[in-house]
Amino acid sequence: MKMKKFLTGIVTTVMCMTATGFSTVHADTKISFTTEYLKNLQDFLLGRKTPDLNGKDCDLNGDGRVDVFDLCLMRQECIKSNNQGKTLVVYYSLVLPDGTDASASASRVIVDGKPYGTTEYMAKVIQEETGADLFEIQTVQKYPDEYREVTNQASEEKEAGFRPELATHIDNIDQYDTIFVGYPNWWGDMPMALYSFFDEYDLSGKTIIPFNSHGGSGFSQTVQSIEKLEPDAEVSTDGLSISRGTVFESRDTISEWITDLGYQKNNADDSPKNLVAYYSASGTTEKIATYIADAMNADLFEITPINEYTDSDLNWTDSESRVVREHNDLANVHVELVQNKPDNFDKYDNVFIGYPIWWQEASWVVNDFVTENDFTGKNVIPFCTSMSSPLGASGTKLAEKSGTGNWLDGIRFTSRSSEEDVQKWAKGLDLTKPVTANKTLIAYLSYPLSDGTDANGSASRVIVDDKLYGSVEYMAKIIEKNTDADVFEIQPAESYGNDFNTVADRALDEQENNILPELLNHIENLDQYDTIFIGYPV
Repeated sequence: MKMKKFLTGIVTTVMCMTATGFSTVHADTKISFTTEYLKNLQDFLLGRKTPDLNGKDCDLNGDGRVDVFDLCLMRQECIKSNNQGKTLVVYYSLVLPDGTDASASASRVIVDGKPYGTTEYMAKVIQEETGADLFEIQTVQKYPDEYREVTNQASEEKEAGFRPELATHIDNIDQYDTIFVGYPNWWGDMPMALYSFFDEYDLSGKTIIPFNSHGGSGFSQTVQSIEKLEPDAEVSTDGLSISRGTVFESRDTISEWITDLGYQKNNADDSPKNLVAYYSASGTTEKIATYIADAMNADLFEITPINEYTDSDLNWTDSESRVVREHNDLANVHVELVQNKPDNFDKYDNVFIGYPIWWQEASWVVNDFVTENDFTGKNVIPFCTSMSSPLGASGTKLAEKSGTGNWLDGIRFTSRSSEEDVQKWAKGLDLTKPVTANKTLIAYLSYPLSDGTDANGSASRVIVDDKLYGSVEYMAKIIEKNTDADVFEIQPAESYGNDFNTVADRALDEQENNILPELLNHIENLDQYDTIFIGYPV
């Protein structure tokens, strides 16, 4: 049975929560809203304690009240505003040659074989996710190479309030509206180089979003310190603080945080995103994978067993070797991988999967990669390497194991296959994006009466831009605009009438007698939708 995701938070009871006692200031000038203010309004509507919200015009649809409709519109304005100005990622990080990142009082991070400071890696991911400019804070004075000496010096600088001279400077800070500021937690505070940075630049009117790495202290009081140093800036309290021990695996966490803030970059490049995933026992498959990646501008992902195969393990002529023993007991073989899912796997449109042929089959090393990833909406292209064995049914069997994706016919290469031949094949593939069931539907019931009362919600109808909507209908409209989903209005076959009391009495009778009214309209192909928003009044 196909599983669907139902989102049922469209209820007019919530929409009736208005900002009672919340004065609004109507003005002709355009007001910009920050993500911090958006969060405060959301908390206010949910009855949570919030800062004073007076002084801003939050009645965005002009209906004389502040409610969830205005929250939706404010979110659109906030995202739009965030995407208009330029963004900068500023960070301070210090990697010691002995492998210790003194900036975070922790080991440096090794990602894809490259060392980073913990804060440096966070900054790199934020820059990639936002498309922002990147600036590293560097000091003129050099710190010692020994970890203990660095921490001692950092402690002395903090006690003395010392401001180290900066070696790097931003040419035109005025061009940036939003600045992500990253730093490690040193002795419960920012490194003093950050104080030098804030002393040098007036960030009035800008949005500052902190992020840091730490050994257990989180932000401590550093966000409050930034607020004091930049009193006329909007300092976000929705910063991101990550423990030093998990920074190496934090890419998805950072990406989700950026998305929630509304700073995900708009990717103007609509060209397909390609991935070449491969397992190579002798190096041949790796060589072919590299040829394909070069031709298709693809990322490479090596499928690596935790317990890697040695030359003796791969000796198929030895009846006691690992591969022979595994082949003789395939039903009980499970090769655990270092990493099953590549980073940002969802972004790829086409996935090439390469493997050597073992006993007329795809090497079982790739099994977990195939079964643990969802290839829905992707073209999957198998390719194999062998001296004499054909591709055979190996691609078909992998497709059956996967159960998802549009699997294309594969091909076999040998160690003698030329780069030209491999790339000619790859470039000649028809990689038209497959039609999938990954679609979204908004189904809703709304019943605005002609007298201005929405009987479904026992609440006033909504008038936006001089047009009448039922309250749930208008919410569905906003969701459609933000999701590009299909919309389906649930309509009863028999009208409920135009009088509020008649409608209310009938609704009560249906509830008490469990009457299921016949519907006038129906969804023709529900199977095409994976996610369904369900909207209704209460």
